[in-house]
Amino acid sequence: LRYRDFRFLLLSTTSLGFGQWFQQIGMGWLVYVVTNSPVQIGAVATIRGLAVVVLSIPAGVLADRYDRRTLVLWATALAVVQASTLAILVLFGTVQWWHLWIFALVEGTSAAFNQPARSALVYDQVGPKTLENAIALTAITNNLARVTGPTIAGVIIALLGPGVCFLALAGLKVLAFSLTV
Repeated sequence: LRYRDFRFLLLSTTSLGFGQWFQQIGMGWLVYVVTNSPVQIGAVATIRGLAVVVLSIPAGVLADRYDRRTLVLWATALAVVQASTLAILVLFGTVQWWHLWIFALVEGTSAAFNQPARSALVYDQVGPKTLENAIALTAITNNLARVTGPTIAGVIIALLGPGVCFLALAGLKVLAFSLTV
């Protein structure tokens, strides 16, 4: 944690990790409310997953060939636009089922480019001497988000509604972007 840039990257990655779980829980809930179809829940999750699987290898190649920080900034900016637009549509009650497919595709694309670039950026920030510690800290924060993020998102949806969950999601993505800049 003695490296300033790594601290910011770690906090940004943590914010994105929580955002990912807010997105997954919120989207599942929203898809069911909008469509009343369990099949649509699976379709939206599949679209996001396919985007990650198909685009991760080309994104990793780009992360090796171009400036990783720039790639992270663009991918995180895409995530901010996606989450903010989704939050606005949900808050105003204008979200349609087809929006959810597009948002899943955009979020999966953003994640596919963000993950390999952020992972490679860890090495750039800390160097070989403290890389193991940096990877361990990153894994701890990812697991923290994985364990607590769905619960927090579920509580927000239950108490305050899905609009607030997506507003919090947009806030997490904006925080991640501002910590990366």
